[in-house]
Amino acid sequence: MQGPLNDCARSASSSKTPSKRRDTIAAETPAPPPASLPQKLWRFLVFAMDNFGSMIVFIAVGHFFGTKAAIASGMVVIGWGIADRLIRKRGFETLFLVSGVQTLLFGGIDLVSHHPFMLRFEAVISNLVTAGVFLASLFRPTSMIEEIVERQKSRSFSDRPDLRRLFQILTLIWVGYFVAKAMLYLWLGMVFSLEQATAWRAALGTASLMAMIGLSIVGTKPLYQLLYKLGWLPRRPEGSIPL
Repeated sequence: MQGPLNDCARSASSSKTPSKRRDTIAAETPAPPPASLPQKLWRFLVFAMDNFGSMIVFIAVGHFFGTKAAIASGMVVIGWGIADRLIRKRGFETLFLVSGVQTLLFGGIDLVSHHPFMLRFEAVISNLVTAGVFLASLFRPTSMIEEIVERQKSRSFSDRPDLRRLFQILTLIWVGYFVAKAMLYLWLGMVFSLEQATAWRAALGTASLMAMIGLSIVGTKPLYQLLYKLGWLPRRPEGSIPL
């Protein structure tokens, strides 16, 4: 009797060993190292050009070479972005569509308008429209910041309610940024001449956008830790990485 019982015991033990071994190997597998600051900055810059490239090129070229050159260059960037998305089957991001439409719309207004009103305040309207797009995304299943991060990391965060809440808060912060910038541009347009206001917008807009991107890179993790301690974020799933 002992022989068969011992065989069964050894068989059961050996059947459990691979599972335990796999668990041990999985537990010992090191997590991928976090991206360095230059890598994060590069990713954000690529993202900015990928989604706002037409508008950035339009403003830069228009400042030095005039409206017609700005429209032509903006259309080239939009065409390149459309072709790249179709070839790589990436899909069309909300920000890319909004940026492209605004570039063509305001470029057309600049081309046919002889009244300085729209030229003076188009940047105000553009920032308010962008703020509205960010705000509207809070009423969808995926907020704007979550959509951006999902595309960058090629993964879904449906299993992380804590991170989804964080992305919603970050989206609101960006809404506040675009509204504040629109108010600043409104004041510049009312106080300074068109040439001076345009120069100030180019300088302050670029500097503030880079500052927001930098804060997003270095400040997201401390913000997560603070909000989690304050109880503003749902409990993260057991065993998951905080951020």
